[in-house]
Amino acid sequence: MKQLSQAWQEFLGLPRQNKMGVGVLFFFVFVFGFLGTVFYVRMKGPRETAPQKIPFVEEGPSLASLSLVPKNQSLKMGDTFLVTINFKTGDNRVDTVDAVLTFDPEVLVAEEISEGMFFAEYPIKKIEDGKVYLTGTIGAGDKQTGGAKGEGALASVTFKALKTGSVNVSLDQASLVAVKGEDVLGETKGAVFEIY
Repeated sequence: MKQLSQAWQEFLGLPRQNKMGVGVLFFFVFVFGFLGTVFYVRMKGPRETAPQKIPFVEEGPSLASLSLVPKNQSLKMGDTFLVTINFKTGDNRVDTVDAVLTFDPEVLVAEEISEGMFFAEYPIKKIEDGKVYLTGTIGAGDKQTGGAKGEGALASVTFKALKTGSVNVSLDQASLVAVKGEDVLGETKGAVFEIY
């Protein structure tokens, strides 16, 4: 610190012309240092990085599905309500949909089955103790065009709530059969009803 103070005192003691010369010298050193740094950075350019590899994920065909609507609901004992069995064929063409609805017959009773509009024929449509059996098939015209594709309602089932409690309505032994004969069903979604 003493040396710096002593150097400053010596600088102040210099004649005015020498002070200006030293000031100009420092100015040019600063300007050329700054310009040199900018020039160096521009000439070098941005730092190159290796290109990032983006993983390729091949999308498979969208899966076929069966689901119940509504998926949950609160009801009073004695209420009558509708459950619709919806399906999506995904990327597949299908000719048959099978579904078995299973429920607790002490809590619910299935009263009626209403066919959906998507399938031309319903060779199986019956209600047994705690189960509803359904099969929908396409018509002859759709078989000639390679099966049906899309989404819609297989059927709707009218239920009546017999007593209080929580009851699951599940889709068991379900299948969406493609025209090639394989089952293309990917997932099923049941429903839960709270009766009070």
